Amino acid sequence: MIISRTPFRVSLFGGGSDYPQWYRKNGGAVVGFAINKYCYISLRPLPQFFQHKHRLVYSKVETRLMPLTH
Repeated sequence: MIISRTPFRVSLFGGGSDYPQWYRKNGGAVVGFAINKYCYISLRPLPQFFQHKHRLVYSKVETRLMPLTH
């Protein structure tokens, strides 16, 4: 089994600078950084009794903070 924890990345000021037609004519710059939030991915081979080769499963965990009441 392979487990990966990858930080989310944010890119700013990219605009069209990732298109060759744009940056060859106008140049370009990108400011990017990672934040302390992560995406977790796990990968393992499926047992032989499955009839399909790949299976994608995902979940979404949400936590909502309740406001303090006095």
